[in-house]
Amino acid sequence: MAQSTGGEEKGFSFDDIFVHVGIILRQTRLVVLAGCLVITGGLIYYCYARPVYEAKSQVKCVYVADPVDKQRAFKERPGWLALRENLPSERIGGLAAKRLGIDMGFRSIKKHFIRRVHVYKERSAENLNDDLVRVEVLGYTPDIVEKWSEALLEEFKVDRLNKRNAKAEVEISKGESELKIAAENIARLKQEKIELEERLNYNRLEEEMRTLRNLPRMLNENHERLELMVGILAQLNKKEMDVLQRFSLLSSYEDSALKMGQMVQMQPRPGTSQLQTGALQSAPLVVVTPDNVKKDHKAWIDIYQNANALRKEYDEKRAIFLPGHPSMLQLQNRLEKVERELNQHYESAYASFLLSHSNTDNEGKRLRDQMPRYKEVTRNFGEAKRSMDHIDNKVKDYQKRHDKLRDKVEQVRLSHSIDPFLEISYQGLVGVSDGSIVPNKGKLLIYCMGGALLLGIGLAYFMEYMDSSVKTPENLETELQIHGLGLVPELPSNVDGDSLGVHEEFPMFKESFRVIRTNLILRQDDHEQSQVIMISSSMPQEGKSLNSLELARSFAELGERTLLLDADLRRGKQTRKIVGKKKSGLADFLDGNGQVEPIPFEDNLDFLPSGRFSAQAIESLGGQTFSALMMGFRLQYDRIIVDGPPLLGLPDVFMMKESLDGMVVIVSAGHTVFPQIRLAISQIKNSRIPIFGFIFNRVSFRTGGRYYRYYYRNYEYYQQSKVTEGFLPEQTS
Repeated sequence: MAQSTGGEEKGFSFDDIFVHVGIILRQTRLVVLAGCLVITGGLIYYCYARPVYEAKSQVKCVYVADPVDKQRAFKERPGWLALRENLPSERIGGLAAKRLGIDMGFRSIKKHFIRRVHVYKERSAENLNDDLVRVEVLGYTPDIVEKWSEALLEEFKVDRLNKRNAKAEVEISKGESELKIAAENIARLKQEKIELEERLNYNRLEEEMRTLRNLPRMLNENHERLELMVGILAQLNKKEMDVLQRFSLLSSYEDSALKMGQMVQMQPRPGTSQLQTGALQSAPLVVVTPDNVKKDHKAWIDIYQNANALRKEYDEKRAIFLPGHPSMLQLQNRLEKVERELNQHYESAYASFLLSHSNTDNEGKRLRDQMPRYKEVTRNFGEAKRSMDHIDNKVKDYQKRHDKLRDKVEQVRLSHSIDPFLEISYQGLVGVSDGSIVPNKGKLLIYCMGGALLLGIGLAYFMEYMDSSVKTPENLETELQIHGLGLVPELPSNVDGDSLGVHEEFPMFKESFRVIRTNLILRQDDHEQSQVIMISSSMPQEGKSLNSLELARSFAELGERTLLLDADLRRGKQTRKIVGKKKSGLADFLDGNGQVEPIPFEDNLDFLPSGRFSAQAIESLGGQTFSALMMGFRLQYDRIIVDGPPLLGLPDVFMMKESLDGMVVIVSAGHTVFPQIRLAISQIKNSRIPIFGFIFNRVSFRTGGRYYRYYYRNYEYYQQSKVTEGFLPEQTS
């Protein structure tokens, strides 16, 4: 019903506050009852509650460094947390009770002596290792309360030390057992190693591996040496080489001087002849020593130089002497002798080289024959070595573990007799209550008042949530998509709603129907005709008869000739209120027992009673007789208000649908429930009877007046604006 205009969003309003106030006021009895219950409970508690006494003590906790592990203290939990967890515990409480001579179970102690123990950190000391702790004890016996914190503290220290000693003994026993196991494992592994060495002949494999370790290298060196000697032999077989070049190649090779893998061009020594230099430069790449020619091979060079000198002398004397000259013959003999000597030296060197080549080749064959054994020994030794190393690593691991366990056991033996982390000292009482602190009158009063208020409001909102009745017209407009026509205030309880003059006593009541009438006229543009309007409700006792009468009066005040027709043939409440029970009317006419004669009631307002009930009359509501009657009334009256029967459970309304222009549904605030009105509206829509809107009846301005006036002001404003713009007749009353 309250429509926002121009896209304006609804914000906070003081009317929203009154909505919630209305919820509480509607449940006033429940709120008062809840408050009384809470206050009564508080009084009972005050009268019968046991007195509770309080004692506060101060405790100092000092961290102490471990004599073995000085950093471990800082890994421990703070001492005050240990106190907070243990002092209120059942175990420490039972021990403290025995110290004070109380031989009871912990539950009995809490029932008769101690109510609660609270431990908290009082303040942080300048030294990070120090904590000042406050212990608060609440109980029922003053003497026990004062002694309880000290007894708890002493038993906590004894219990902590006993637990530490017991834990240490367990750790020592466990450590010694693990030490024994570690030693046994070490001895077992060493024995396994000895047995494995014997089984694998590890020492023999190791010695043989040591012998054959250099076999690949020796084989590679032999191969390179053999390739070098083959190259030299290929050079020696060349015909263009003279004896000097050949001998130079042979003399440059020595096993002891070779540097394997270094292929260089042989270079002549200082003082070498041109012939030797040429031979060396044409030779292949070989491995040589720094000295190209050794000292023990110098004789052949002297012979070669002597031969060259003789050849030179022979060439010089050939120009003077004939070949048969004795001097020439002597020179030739000497030259041949020198050449023979030179060839002998070369043959000797060449034979020695061939022998070395043969030995090198044989050595290579011998080394290659050893390779299968080398591979087998290498494989077997590798497997054996891995097995031995695996055992050695396990022995090392067990040894490390053994040493670590031994050190740990020694540390525990050194520190188990003291508490190395926490030193606790009792500082004495710092506060004792003069009397009981419970019950507290001030706190109890506040708690009762707050509890009563919260419980009452909570119950009020709960009942409001559980209540499925319609409370605001906005709910209907949103859910059922029908328009609200207006609000009708609830009459005071001491006023008879059936009184015909009630509208005169309450001007606002009368004004509300003017708003409804105006909205019906404004909505006439949405419908072809609104001459015949039926007023009905989903169930009886929702105020349809009173609303029908007042709406008819409102139209009559406007100057329209109006007929109020009581169509509730089964009960006829309107008839009984206006003319009494025995007056004939609509039912009698439908039965054929008389003529219809509307009764003048007020200015411009006539009334047609329901008449005497009969089943035949009900059936005739959907016939031609009733239709013809209503057609005649349309010609006689400007407005016909039909006070119809309830919608649910009866077919009467829907039998009359052909004679109606539309309907107005009465919804009683706080009485009509959503399932009923939802079903009623659904039936109306299914029968295709136009719905002009609904009237929200019996609105209580005592419990929600400001909220409902929000809607009422909107209707009032709407009416005034339409009048100003010329949408309404000026003759509104």
